Amino acid sequence: MKKFKKIMLFVLPLLIMFSLVACKASSNSIVGQWKPDGKASGAMKELTDSESLKFLGVKGEVTLVFTKDEKMDIKVGDESLLEKMKSVAALAGEEAKKEAEQMEMKYKVDGENLTINFMGEEVKATFSIKDDKLTIKDEAGETVFTRVK
Repeated sequence: MKKFKKIMLFVLPLLIMFSLVACKASSNSIVGQWKPDGKASGAMKELTDSESLKFLGVKGEVTLVFTKDEKMDIKVGDESLLEKMKSVAALAGEEAKKEAEQMEMKYKVDGENLTINFMGEEVKATFSIKDDKLTIKDEAGETVFTRVK
């Protein structure tokens, strides 16, 4: 029994430390939903401007969605912009429908660097998160987002 207590005295603090680090990392993660704060600029302007997205027939507030599996989507109201684009492309015929099924947005995080890839086009930016505020900066400007809880 003494051996068990010694092991637990060593293991328990490690478990507590790792759980605290895991909690802090997840709250500071880009994973989640983010709404733009005011005016967007740079590459994010086209992705988050609800006025410019009306041509697809979607209306509502824009939300960026980053998933754990490094996929990204944009929601306009309750609709997925990616799914809306797929359904519009499907109207153009069978070949367009097949291509549309392959559409996806992916992202990669490397330190403070963020790379977004959509249909072979890459957008490179930097990002920071502080107090549930996500700031994405690229060479054309920056956009600030607030975490949706």
